[in-house]
Parts: sequence; C-alpha cells; structure tokens
Amino acid sequence: MQFLKKLKAHYEKLILGLVLAVLLGASIFLLFQVSGTQEYLKNQDIAIGKQAAKALKPVDLTTNEFVLKRLSAKQDWQLSGEHNLLNPVQWQRKPDGTLIKIQTGNEVGPGALQVQKITPLNLIVAFEAVSGSADAIRYQFAVTREADKNPSHRRRVPSFVTPGGKTSAFLLKEVKGSKEEPDGFLIELLEGNKEVLLTKDKPYTQVGGYMADLRYEPENRSFLGRRVDDKLTFGGESYNIVAITEREVVLSALSTTKRTTVKYSAAP
Repeated sequence: MQFLKKLKAHYEKLILGLVLAVLLGASIFLLFQVSGTQEYLKNQDIAIGKQAAKALKPVDLTTNEFVLKRLSAKQDWQLSGEHNLLNPVQWQRKPDGTLIKIQTGNEVGPGALQVQKITPLNLIVAFEAVSGSADAIRYQFAVTREADKNPSHRRRVPSFVTPGGKTSAFLLKEVKGSKEEPDGFLIELLEGNKEVLLTKDKPYTQVGGYMADLRYEPENRSFLGRRVDDKLTFGGESYNIVAITEREVVLSALSTTKRTTVKYSAAP
C-alpha cells in the first residue's frame, strides 16, 4: 500500500513534468514560428513593393494642366461689334426675295447708296462769228448753262452783242485785235462780276455745278443724272439732294432732315 501511495505521488509529478515539458516545447516552437512568419511577411512586403514600383507608370496630367492654364488665363469677353450674344443680327428681305444680313447698318439705307459718276456742269461762252460792218458790226456768241435749274435754259443760246453791250450772261468790255478779225474778247460775267479773256478759238468754260449717277444695290435701282434739289426714294425713305461736289453727294431725309454724305470713291 505504501508502495502504491509513493508510486501514485511520483506518477502525478511525472505527468505534471511531462505537461510542463510539452508547454515549454510549444512555447519555444511558437517563438521560432513567429520569428519565421515575421521574416516571411517582411520578404513578401519587399517583393510586393518592388513589383508595385515596377508596375506603376507616371500619370499623364497634360489635359488637366491645359484646363488649369485656360481657367487661370485672363478672358477678354467681346460683347459688342460682330459678337452676336448681346448683339443679334438683323436680316432684311430685298424686293427680289433674297435676304440681306445687317451687320454694320450700311447694308441698306443711305449708307448703301453708291456714287458711280459725278459730272461737272459748265457755263460755256464761245465766240462764233462776226456780223455787220463798220459801225454796225456785231459779234455772235453762244452761251450754254448746263447747271441751270430750268431744263429749257440748259441748251445752247446764241447772242449778238456790240462792244459795251451785254447779254444775259456777260458784258462785252473790250475787243482784242481788229474789229473785223478779232483775236479775243475781254468779258465780264454778270454772275460774280468776274473778268475773263475769251479767245476766238477757245471757249471759256467755268464749272457751275455737278450732277451724279447713283446706284442703290439692295433694290437694284439706278438714279442717273441727278442734280441738287432732286428727290430720291429708296429703302422705304425719301431723300432730297442738297449738295453735289466733285467728291461727294449730300442727302437729307425728308422725314427727319438727317443728312448723309456719300463719298465718290473715284474722286481725284
């Protein structure tokens, strides 16, 4: 019995020792296992990092940089002129049905009127013949007033005059040369009291005004031989010609009296 009791006491110690030995071995195994696992994970992280570093490419930011550059640049907004956001374009229908785009305002109205030709209107005094003899001698002249407002007065009008006498256009002040075969004449124009020398071979010419040939393209209309005080109607408005020079034509709108000057592009 004593033996069995001693054996039992030693058996329990043996079992306890074996359990402690197993626990100690397990602890040592776990230490090595943890160390190995950490080394493995470390190697895996290095390998993954190298692979990721090799696989990644630089990101192309060209488009983004371009957009940022445009957004940061100063914008010059055009709100007038040909910009139509706040300036809508007007279209106008011509008599033939086609449309005109109104951009500058000169596509229709007096701004679209063209001066095609300007012709000077002259006062012409020409010597033509000697008539009579001795004290009854007379001199024949022809006077043409192209600028006269009365059309019947624009034709050539013959006149006979003696020295010191006058016609409707001039006063004959002096005969140059012989009376029968004069070389020329000193005359004084009644309009302006201007003295001029007129030879027998060369008429005296003085510009007394101008007439113009005009064209209004939007309505395919021409106005030929128009003079001061003539009236024109185009573009839904009537105009009076108030002046014509060798370089321009001046119109006055009958409804508003607003004046418009149309330049002659071929003027000298």
